[in-house]
Amino acid sequence: MIGARPPAARRAALCAALCAAAWTGTVTAAATTASGPQSGDADGLRRALAPHTWMSRQPGWPCRYGARVEQRRTLGERVLVSDGRVFQDCERGLVWQVERPLPGVQVYAHGANYLELDRRAAPRTLDGLAERRIGATLQDLFAGDIGALQREFDHELIDAGEGEVSGLDRAVRLIPRDPKLAARLAGIVIRGDGVRTTIRVDTAGTARTAAPTAASGSAPASMPAGRLEWRLDGFEALPADSGGAASRRCTDWLGEGADGDGVRVELARAGCDALARPGRWLDKARGERR
Repeated sequence: MIGARPPAARRAALCAALCAAAWTGTVTAAATTASGPQSGDADGLRRALAPHTWMSRQPGWPCRYGARVEQRRTLGERVLVSDGRVFQDCERGLVWQVERPLPGVQVYAHGANYLELDRRAAPRTLDGLAERRIGATLQDLFAGDIGALQREFDHELIDAGEGEVSGLDRAVRLIPRDPKLAARLAGIVIRGDGVRTTIRVDTAGTARTAAPTAASGSAPASMPAGRLEWRLDGFEALPADSGGAASRRCTDWLGEGADGDGVRVELARAGCDALARPGRWLDKARGERR
């Protein structure tokens, strides 16, 4: 999300990341394939994902939920960590708010209306090819859109990797079906235990190492080459309100515990408003860019 670098530098880094390598991470060279890649069988993919996530405890994928997220990125010997919250709304999209070290928000509203807000809530459009591809995949992952994921990815079950108990901690790897993307992105590995979900991005041609580490305070769109991992926990299903009530639910979740932190409270309000009214914020971003 919001990194220490200025927006132009972050955008260049992102394009290098996805146009040259989609996201970053490491390929599980040591992983044992339990089954070959599968392109059909939506039910199989759903079963593969559900046992490893908090979602498996729900009667269905909730329309609205929140979670805490830690992003970890490793660049050489440096480990950069940021943390924050996400809010997912099946009718509107996804808000990803970074709280530390540098506050900021990214909004992935339906209709490919993607925005980034800096700590002053000044908007910038996320309309580059790489940014839009990342946004679409994040929406599919967080919304549990099995059909969309299946159109874009094959999948396979893999065994535990380094530091995990073989045969117990199983995971699913999503493998790009687009040959051009597959040449750069080995896959997205999703593992969880009902409490925490880990999403690791594996770059083609790199050897697996433990946990990629994240953000110069940034969120998903600011990913230069390196190793990347998102760790999500504290999932909470939220009431399926609509209209203004849904926006208040979003603001309450993202701003929870932010008493006295005016920047975080304002960012929560702005991010949720941008999710509800993306056109207004896109116009504002484009106007400021002129």
